[in-house]
This record gives sequence, C-alpha cells and structure tokens, in this order.
Amino acid sequence: MRKLVGKLAGYGLTWPQIGATLGISGEVAQRHHQEDYTKGISDINGKVIASLAQLAVGWCEKDKKGNITKRLPPNVVACIYWTKTRCRWHEIPEADPDNVPTRPLLIIPGLKVPGTNHTGEPSP
Repeated sequence: MRKLVGKLAGYGLTWPQIGATLGISGEVAQRHHQEDYTKGISDINGKVIASLAQLAVGWCEKDKKGNITKRLPPNVVACIYWTKTRCRWHEIPEADPDNVPTRPLLIIPGLKVPGTNHTGEPSP
C-alpha cells in the first residue's frame, strides 16, 4: 500500500482521490501516509529531471568493442527548458527607439559584458 500511495502521489492525485482508491477518507490517508506521499513525489520528480537532463545532453550506447550502436543527439528544446528553469536564464524584449520590443535578448544572471551596464545597455 505504501508504494501505491507514492505512485498515486507522483501521478498528481490529491489526498481525497488517494483515500478513495484505498477505501478510506483523504484525511486518514494523509495522517498515515504523508511520508509515502512525499517520497512518491520526490521519486517521480527525480526520474523526470534525470530524463530531461539525458534528453538535453544526448546519449549513445556502445557495444563491447566500443562501436556506437544507438545514438540520441542533444535536444535543443530540452536544453532551452533546462537553462531557463534550472539556470534561471530568461529572455527579455530588446527595446527599439519607439520603445516597441523587436527581438528577445538572452539575459544570463551574473554575466558581466564589457562595455555595458547591468541591463545590457551600452555604458555612457
């Protein structure tokens, strides 16, 4: 039952839904299975993060002789998602003279570009 609670929590079910599956109330389920619920969410999050990281960097399988048998190249969308969520990169619109955004500008936190101020604008 503990694994079931963890699995259901990982799938996003609420306490009332988990309780109904177990044949008890959501409050009773929460009182007795909070640790299983938390562990289930952590487990699935870890698997998803590992999967996303693997997609972002790509992978290959090699046989015993070292020859590549399967290859998955890095996924650009996964890389962009990873850098925006985990590295806190983000895009902001670059303003034109009329203050109308023209194209996005990638901001990398902590990166100092010579000749610009902290906003990425040229220094006076």
